[in-house]
Amino acid sequence: MMKKLLGIVVLSLLLTGCFNKKETALENCADDKYANFSEDSMTSVFYDINNTKIINLTKSLESAKIKQNDADNKHTKHVKKNYSFDGAKLNIIYDKNKITSQEEIQSYKDTIEARSLKLLKDTTYWYGEVGYLTKTLNEEKLYSASKIFWKAKLKRKIDVNEYYKRFTECEKEHTEAPDAFILRWKDK
Repeated sequence: MMKKLLGIVVLSLLLTGCFNKKETALENCADDKYANFSEDSMTSVFYDINNTKIINLTKSLESAKIKQNDADNKHTKHVKKNYSFDGAKLNIIYDKNKITSQEEIQSYKDTIEARSLKLLKDTTYWYGEVGYLTKTLNEEKLYSASKIFWKAKLKRKIDVNEYYKRFTECEKEHTEAPDAFILRWKDK
């Protein structure tokens, strides 16, 4: 009776060990695929929403987008008001009855072009600023998300659709070659 009980305990431990290896390997596989191929999902789901650096970058980005839009609108209005397009190039519009001398025409054109250049520089600056802040914010969110993701329990991760998809891909791989799969993923 004692041998039979001991045999059952040993078999249970072996089965539990195999199950734990499989579960660990599946999680390692899904973690790797998710972290490497679902960066956008990981960044949007796992970052720390209370991180002050992320909060400040988000506010700065929102402000920069408003300024970018304002600068873009000013430039567009200026161009529509002061230029005509003849199919090949932009021509400055001016009232030929009010501005008659070549000096007045050139002075007026110089003023319009200078204003156009300034508005274009402002617009370009804000596009660059929005791009920089977007990149910086995404990097900060990814850094924060990575720290949280790698510590998260499987239950939390599996609730994310993109992670679930990666996990099921790993299950299919495990089904095709279970021993090789375990060897590859058990210790990552």
